[in-house]
Amino acid sequence: MLDSGASLHFTNDMDDYIEYAPLSEDIVVHTANGVAFVKGSGTVLLNCPLPSGGHTTVRIAPVYFMPDLSIRLLSMGEFLQKGMRVSGNAEKVSILQKSGKPFLVFHPRTPNDTVYCVESLHARDAMSIFLTVCNLDYQTMHRRLGHPSKDVLRHAREHTADFPTIEFPKEEPLCCGCAEGKMPLRSFPPSVRRASRPFELIHSDLKSFPVDSYHKYKYAIMFLDDHTLYAWAVCLRSKDAALTATKHFLANVENQFKTKVQKWMSDGGGEYKSKAFDALLKDKGIEILQSVPHQPQQNGRAERLMRTLSDKAEAMRFDACLPQSWWEFAIEHAVHVYNRTPLRRLKWRTPYEVLNGEAPSIKHLRVFGCGAYVHLPPAVRTNKLSPKSELMVYIGVAPGGHGFRFMRSPNNIIFTSAHALFDEKMFPKCPTNQRRRTSRIDDPEDENPSDHEPTVPSGSDDDDEPRHPPHQPL
Repeated sequence: MLDSGASLHFTNDMDDYIEYAPLSEDIVVHTANGVAFVKGSGTVLLNCPLPSGGHTTVRIAPVYFMPDLSIRLLSMGEFLQKGMRVSGNAEKVSILQKSGKPFLVFHPRTPNDTVYCVESLHARDAMSIFLTVCNLDYQTMHRRLGHPSKDVLRHAREHTADFPTIEFPKEEPLCCGCAEGKMPLRSFPPSVRRASRPFELIHSDLKSFPVDSYHKYKYAIMFLDDHTLYAWAVCLRSKDAALTATKHFLANVENQFKTKVQKWMSDGGGEYKSKAFDALLKDKGIEILQSVPHQPQQNGRAERLMRTLSDKAEAMRFDACLPQSWWEFAIEHAVHVYNRTPLRRLKWRTPYEVLNGEAPSIKHLRVFGCGAYVHLPPAVRTNKLSPKSELMVYIGVAPGGHGFRFMRSPNNIIFTSAHALFDEKMFPKCPTNQRRRTSRIDDPEDENPSDHEPTVPSGSDDDDEPRHPPHQPL
């Protein structure tokens, strides 16, 4: 309820908070009904309906917790102190930001009532619908899809399901992640011929990384289907594990797609030349094709894919200021996104569509490395007064595609949940003075776009091969 007499914002419901801190001692407040006690304060997100349909989310802080209060109160004076304006009539009262944009709109509780309230879901309900806390724009979709070019994004609008309505800029915007993570290299000659059916020819390549990953992985092995350009990747702790990863991949093809691989192309590296590896392929009747050592052009598709995925992963990691050891999460997410990205070689269809026969939905994609307020189940909370959610870092889709994976601070523990409120323009790992974008939540104190650091050029995204959420790491 909007209250012109309240000096502060108050709520009586702990479920409203996304961040909360108890006071060292209660504050005594005198109300019309006597004395009440303020227990703490924090940040509240209100998910409010728009007149045109849909919802918008606003952040309000500080909001004080008074459990004995009979109704939530929003202080008109607090809004005015923040430089906002009030405009209204008998039908509605609007709180306007400095720019004139409505921040909150209050309506009479009942016809002819003089009490004005705002309709809202609190944070717990908002998280149950995977709410994103701002309107989607071009830059957000560029980040969601792993930093592709504008041309690729245009085709994604036509060849994926649930692509949102966004405005495309006339010129390619600058993107820090692209500038820091993508390195232009001499391209390989394109392969004109393609396999005539899925799994007729599989390309494979292995890449080493200079830093051990979060799970102590040192390598990533990639499998690419020549016909669909669909790809898979698995993180490995040693080169010897490539044999086990290949066994699992071949078994997955036979079980899931009811077919067998006919030909196998690799670069002839040591991990592919062992007697055990040869025996595995020959026992399954797979023809072995190997390029000449140190001539990567002969295995060009695998090399291009590995380069493209590495560029995407690094662009996402740099953009979100994530540590080098998180490369495994970036690689896995790059695969998932790339399999859902239109490719020129497929006449702008996605590898997912060519393999599965239907366009992929991308409504579940979020910006890698962004912040998310993740719902904490009762068993995880410290006590009943603990916040119902916690700010974590989004690190990709959960295995099997059910829910999301997050990194929980301060101990860097992986947390899986299907209930989260995403702020895709806020990156918790970036230093405060280097954040590359503003919060996507409407915030009355954050309206000046000139305060935000610009982004850098998005490199051209050649339509190399993609891949899917990796198999379980070995």
